[in-house]
Formats: sequence, C-alpha cells, structure tokens
Amino acid sequence: MDIELRHLRYFMAVVEEGSLNKAALRLHLAQPSLSRQIRDLEARLGVTLLQRTAGGVSTSAAGDELYRQAREMLERLGVLVSSVQAVSGGALRVGYLPSYLAGPCGAALRRTGEECADVQLELVEAVPGELLDRLREGQVDVALIGHYDGPPLADLELLFLHEVPLHAVLPDNHPLAGESSLDLRQLSGDSFLGLDEELFPGRNRVIGDACRACGFDVEFLRRADGLVSLLTLVGLGQGVTLIPADAAVLPHAHSVFVPLQAPGSSIRFHAAVRAGEKRPPVWDLIRRCREEAARF
Repeated sequence: MDIELRHLRYFMAVVEEGSLNKAALRLHLAQPSLSRQIRDLEARLGVTLLQRTAGGVSTSAAGDELYRQAREMLERLGVLVSSVQAVSGGALRVGYLPSYLAGPCGAALRRTGEECADVQLELVEAVPGELLDRLREGQVDVALIGHYDGPPLADLELLFLHEVPLHAVLPDNHPLAGESSLDLRQLSGDSFLGLDEELFPGRNRVIGDACRACGFDVEFLRRADGLVSLLTLVGLGQGVTLIPADAAVLPHAHSVFVPLQAPGSSIRFHAAVRAGEKRPPVWDLIRRCREEAARF
C-alpha cells in the first residue's frame, strides 16, 4: 500500500488536535498540504478516516482503529531504534530515585561511566510507578524501582539486585528518637504514614506486613507522593513510618532514622527491563549492580 510514516504522524496529529488548522500549525505545514496528505492516506487505505464537523474533525470507526494501532506501532518503532543504537554502546537511559544512587546502584553507574567510554549515561528521575510507564514507552532502558509488590508485569521483567533494611523514621522529639535501635512493637500505638500506591506499588504492604509480624495492624493516616514528602510529614510530627535505610541520604529535617532490632524487616530491591531485553549495556549494568551489592 506504500503508506509512509509521515502519513501516520500527520493523521495522529490531526486526531490529537481535533482540527486540521491546529495540526498544521503543530507540524509546521500549510493547512491545504496537510489536507492533501490525509486525503492521500484515505485513498491508499480505501476508507474514510476523518469526518469533518463544524467544530473541526472527528474520527470514524476506521480512524479510531488506525489511530490506536499507529500509536502502538510508532512506540514500538521508538523502542526498536533505541535498541539498535544501544547494542554497540550509544545511550543507556536509567530511571532512578535519588536515594538509590547512594548504594550499590550508584557505584555501578559510576563504574559504567569509568569502564564504558562508548556508553552515554542518561539519568531520568521519577517515582517507581512512573518509571515503569516510561520503561514501557521506551523512554528509559532500565528502571531502578526498588521494591515491587504490585500486579504481575507481563510486559516487563523484574530482576532482583539486593536487599535493603527498613529503618523506623520518627520525629526528632519522639520519645524513642534517641534510641540506637528499637523493637517495632514499641511503635504499635503511633500513627503511621504511607506512600501513594500507584506511585510506589506495594510499599505500604511491606510496612503493614512488618507491623503484623510484630503483632499489630496499621492504618495509614496519610499517604505521601514521594519519599521527601514522606520524610517531611514525619519531621512535622504527623506520624511515623518505615523506610529503606538508604533514604537517609535525602533531606529529612526534624526526623531521625532508627534501625530496627533483629529480626528487622527489609525490602527486596529490583530493577525492571522490558521483556526480551538483549542489549549488552543493560545487562552489564545489572551485573555491576549485583557485584557492588556484594561489596556493601
């Protein structure tokens, strides 16, 4: 049928803008030229894709289907291009939370920069839930997501890297703030703070399981949208929480980290990659993370 990528991109722009004029401005094309491209695409397919209305355009059933599949195809094409470029070096895009770089993963990234002159590291900061979306969309090549206890990820592969102990985080005026360690049961009467489940899948379950193992249940008074926000709420006296020890590198004014007495709880730190990932730079980074974890 000799349909070119530009036809699909032009069509998608019209659908997304809902207007030929607006799409033409976005694409830096003259409106008559864009109209001809859309008519050409319709002629090649033998279907009507767009229905002109007084307010702009709307899609036919065929147009809806083309838009859905074209978007998926262009996303896969982006992943393909990135994969081909990365096989012989190129860019390695790593998604992360800032606290993760204080541990083995930070050391592994530093080694990558020192040992692999042909690999250009690009770092993308986001919370775990967003990192998984960016991984699916091809915006990052590996996501350092920490603990994951959400629904199965059929399109992604989870890779265990190491364990990180949980610490209690208390306001600095809490009666137990000066302790060198504490038994989690000592916090059974406190209000607990958690994290947004969509952004940090399964993290609240870890906290709840640790408390239940010590004989009490928790209900989260509030749920923060990030680790710094969580630590800030603790410092403001809004409650206590459990958090991986490596988060102590983040700002936590007026709050203190206190280790848990044995048997303390921990999280299993994971990286995520796309299913079927084959690029050497990605697997080299995973290997270095595990090697550095063995040294910590």
